[in-house]
Amino acid sequence: MRVSEPGESAIELPWLRPATASLVALARSSLPMAWTAIKSDPAAVLHLLRHFPTNSSATFPNDLSSSPAILESALRHVQQNSAGAVDWSHPDVMPVHVAALAYAQLSEMIAMRVGRCDSACAWAGGLLAPLGWFAICAIEPEAAADCLRHPIYAEHVPEVQCELWGLDAHALGRRLARRWAIPDWLRAIVGYLGLSAHDAAQVGADDRLFRIVQLAVLLAQTNGHHLGLPVGTNCAELLTSLGLSEEDLNAIGAEWCITRTVRSQRSPPKTDVVPALLPELLVLAIDKRRLEHGPYGQKLEAEIDRLQQALAEQRQTETERLHRQKLRSMVELAAGAGHEINNPLAVISGQSQYLLRKEEDTTRQESLRTIIRQTERIHQILTDLMQFARPAQPRRMHHELSALVSEVVDHQTPFAATRSVRLEWFEPKELTPVLVDGPMIRTALAALVRNAVEAAPKDGWVRLSVENADGQWQAIVEDSGTGPLPSQVEHLFDPFFSGRVAGRGRGLGLPTAWRLAQENGGDLRFDPLSESPSRFVMSLPHFIPIAESPSAQPDEFLNRKIA
Repeated sequence: MRVSEPGESAIELPWLRPATASLVALARSSLPMAWTAIKSDPAAVLHLLRHFPTNSSATFPNDLSSSPAILESALRHVQQNSAGAVDWSHPDVMPVHVAALAYAQLSEMIAMRVGRCDSACAWAGGLLAPLGWFAICAIEPEAAADCLRHPIYAEHVPEVQCELWGLDAHALGRRLARRWAIPDWLRAIVGYLGLSAHDAAQVGADDRLFRIVQLAVLLAQTNGHHLGLPVGTNCAELLTSLGLSEEDLNAIGAEWCITRTVRSQRSPPKTDVVPALLPELLVLAIDKRRLEHGPYGQKLEAEIDRLQQALAEQRQTETERLHRQKLRSMVELAAGAGHEINNPLAVISGQSQYLLRKEEDTTRQESLRTIIRQTERIHQILTDLMQFARPAQPRRMHHELSALVSEVVDHQTPFAATRSVRLEWFEPKELTPVLVDGPMIRTALAALVRNAVEAAPKDGWVRLSVENADGQWQAIVEDSGTGPLPSQVEHLFDPFFSGRVAGRGRGLGLPTAWRLAQENGGDLRFDPLSESPSRFVMSLPHFIPIAESPSAQPDEFLNRKIA
């Protein structure tokens, strides 16, 4: 049991102590010459930026390190044995440092490709984005490692951090950014990366730099350097606003892989051994900070945290609402278009068949058969589209979800075998009762499995499982494919959208599965984990027997009879 939470102690840090080599480089050289020596040391970069005017533009002045204030401040802290030393080579700290370097490298590369942005500021913004993590590493490295190893960390980042630290990393970074009076453009990156660039501009963000760091963090976290930093803008919007294409993104990724390999061979900056008097001095510093800020400051910070969380939740809810509204609009369009196209299509097919019966010329007969085949193909597409747009009224009855999944696995196994993909079905031992239309859910599950098989590489796998979560049963389909690009995720359930080569798929499988799940009182979402790039979760209502539901009416019992 800790005497105090790591987050509480981290708030009182007077600084992060640069490595001795970084301070020597600052003392001996001007900033352009010293930059290469100090840029991998987050504490040294932060020490420089704390001497920026808070409302300065996002540009590094070349004469910054010539100011005596930077070395005077460093000397004062060192003489006082101030807390804040971080051993970047410590095994519990290295994953955080490596992730920060990834954010910095990608930010610098994107800034150089985009232009009109100071690449040094881009590096600094990416490097210091996880400032709250650095403070935890300074206070208690094991707490950072415990967070990364936590079994539910990937799905519940802020909750796990609050449980282990007392504060989440984003809230801690916001507090330190304010107390250390760092520039507004950096404070926005540290504290409000989870907002859109438009909203972050209201708190001092540099629009272009902010978007660059958001894109860098998004790419790095997608590629394994996951510190749980929230990003408030999707990849497609970031690429558009920065004038980048998917080809640019691939080029940046290839360059980053080479740079990452070179940098991985270098040793991280080392920090001196912590002085023995640090505990006593840290206690004095904590008491002094608490007296200075008092209860009013704590209430104000808590209120800002609540407003930040409310804004983030509101934006997420609005995004989901707009997405549902978009899909409903597509449903109406698809239903109307399907009905209108079917009528003239039937006329074309009927007249072609009539002419075929009268035609004696073999060449013309083949042409008419081609027309008939194509009308049948269009009719099948419209049938699939109408199933998405206006499926039949579901006849919801009691089914075992595991039995439905087993039937789908048996039916899809031959198709998987033709593509050299292995189907793995982890059948639960417990009963999995759901109240659904069985044929509809089988169709939806078959679409999910077929999509996963097509996405998996040769000799890959598709895994199916069933879990009970929040009063609903969840059918989970995962595959060993690379997963969709970030720019494709928001379109996964759009009709006729396909991430494959044009002409190889109609793009109706996932939308139809989503629609059928919705019709049965459930939902379908793309919910990947770090170890599974592609993971779809179908949630379905739990079947409650009549004996367990005293409020059930006689007509409800009819809908719950076992099929």
